[in-house]
Amino acid sequence: MAAARKRKLLRFFFLAIVLFLGALTLTVGRLLRFLYWEKIALPEPQTHLYIPTGTQLPKLLHILDSTALVSDTGLFRWAARLYKFEKVHPGHYLISSGWTHYQLLDLLRKGMQKPVTVVIRNVSYKDELAGRVARQLEADSLALLALMEDSSYLAQWGFTPTNVLAMFQENSYEFYWTTDAMDFMERMAREHRKFWTAQRRAKARKLGLSTIEVAILASIVQKEALHAEEMPRIAGVYLNRLRIGMPLQADPTIQYVLRRWQRRLRHSHTRIPSPFNTYLNKGLPPAPIAVPAPQAIEAVLNPEKHPYLYFCAKADFSGYHAFARTFAEHRRNAIRYRRALNERNIH
Repeated sequence: MAAARKRKLLRFFFLAIVLFLGALTLTVGRLLRFLYWEKIALPEPQTHLYIPTGTQLPKLLHILDSTALVSDTGLFRWAARLYKFEKVHPGHYLISSGWTHYQLLDLLRKGMQKPVTVVIRNVSYKDELAGRVARQLEADSLALLALMEDSSYLAQWGFTPTNVLAMFQENSYEFYWTTDAMDFMERMAREHRKFWTAQRRAKARKLGLSTIEVAILASIVQKEALHAEEMPRIAGVYLNRLRIGMPLQADPTIQYVLRRWQRRLRHSHTRIPSPFNTYLNKGLPPAPIAVPAPQAIEAVLNPEKHPYLYFCAKADFSGYHAFARTFAEHRRNAIRYRRALNERNIH
């Protein structure tokens, strides 16, 4: 009786081991198939994965599930433990369709993030710049704006909250997505120092301008010129005006004061009290009216030498300008342009 019971227990134990090994084999096989054979299917050849700073594995699994990068988050969690994927590296990752889940796991485990390209273009105000950058990096827009408003922080680079836009230039820059506000500002300060070589500084001094003043004038030239080849000639006009103490009377500075595009400026617009109103105030405004492009800065540093003091848009709406030496000549050009506006019912 005892022997029969013993044989029965042995059979049960043997069956349990067989079932366990079978289940283990199936599970291991499923895991291996999931990791090394199953491909990530994406609607596009590549997709961007952003993992915020402070993300833990459960949150990462939720991100992978919500973006449909992983077909079975349970198996991915098991694989993560198997490969000792304990620390989640935040950042921007580029994932290719057709990868195996192991390739994805290995990429995330090693933290092999890809830089992102931050584009700074068509920016006129500090809050606008902060918002634009924050949409491209993890950096917080309010933190960025706070640094741009911090006098003591900006003083280390010779800027103030008023003229801080002179520290930036229109361009495309590579950053890691996890860059914070302070690292962004420090990188931009380095870019500024790198751009302003001894040769460029010498050209600015020869014009009687500081590097910040060059950036201010460049921002106006940039706003005036629809065609880049006209920038040196427009820069020459404004430098001629500065040289004789004539107000710049630059329409883009009024647009800046209005904080909106106004196709036709009225006399009332030019009477708005503001330090940026170059109709009321002689000399340069206190700060750039936009983040200047390197090409605009070069135009100011290398202006066209000519006798022109006036210019206005051509009546053919080509985006080019008619330049004039005298006010009488300029007035004729302006009348032609205003007549063209009226004919097109542009008010």
